[in-house]
Amino acid sequence: MDFNGLADPYVKLHLLPGACKANKLKTKTQRNTLNPVWNENLTYSGITDDDITHKVLRIAVCDEDKLSHNEFIGEIRVPL
Repeated sequence: MDFNGLADPYVKLHLLPGACKANKLKTKTQRNTLNPVWNENLTYSGITDDDITHKVLRIAVCDEDKLSHNEFIGEIRVPL
């Protein structure tokens, strides 16, 4: 959270298992808010139906901080 009591949150999506960049997506940062709304479509490419049945989607919310490291807010893991 910033000194003004607000945050600059964004969401990171990561298909697990998998460490390649193709498994990671990120939303735009919502500035100065504690109630962010992301109305974005993020699409993974090259993922087969068979791949999906063995994956977990990790959804992590972070607070962007320009002066130091970004802060982790929380996450959920959803089996697909």
